Amino acid sequence: LVGCETESIASLPDDTVSSVRRRLAERHPQLAALLPICRIAVGDDFATETDLVSEGAEVLVLPPASGGSARCALQEAPLDAGALTAAVSAAGDGGVVSFIGTVRADNRGLTVQHLEFTAHAPLALRELERICDEATARYGLHDVRCSHRLGRVLVGEAAVVVAVSASHRTEAFEGCRYVI
Repeated sequence: LVGCETESIASLPDDTVSSVRRRLAERHPQLAALLPICRIAVGDDFATETDLVSEGAEVLVLPPASGGSARCALQEAPLDAGALTAAVSAAGDGGVVSFIGTVRADNRGLTVQHLEFTAHAPLALRELERICDEATARYGLHDVRCSHRLGRVLVGEAAVVVAVSASHRTEAFEGCRYVI
């Protein structure tokens, strides 16, 4: 998509997978919609968004077609509901449902300026995968994706996105509701 197979990027102090992903999107805007659904590996191991990327590390960007499709993601970058919905959509699906959970301006009469999300990524991702497995088995989903923001999320911004596909709309709606 960017016209090269490899590229060198100077590392920054405290670089994480999320910051490298963000810098790649800035450098190559044509990747911005695809990067949120790509899986990232550092060296020979799949990485989470909060993993540090050391100087000289090899970072692999794996798009869905090459096995990089991670169903669940935690990320500091803004969420792309359209990319997640496109990732679960396939010919023959009778229902594709997505849910976008945004930060609302008030909660129980109190004004909200932002929410701050933290997670122990390995455990949180394992639990999200378990929930997606349960939803797939229970509702016969064809595909399911879930992305959740980490860090500061402002009012009006998406904090979580769930997208599912199924043979029928009822199963798609129920499966999406189960995951969220």
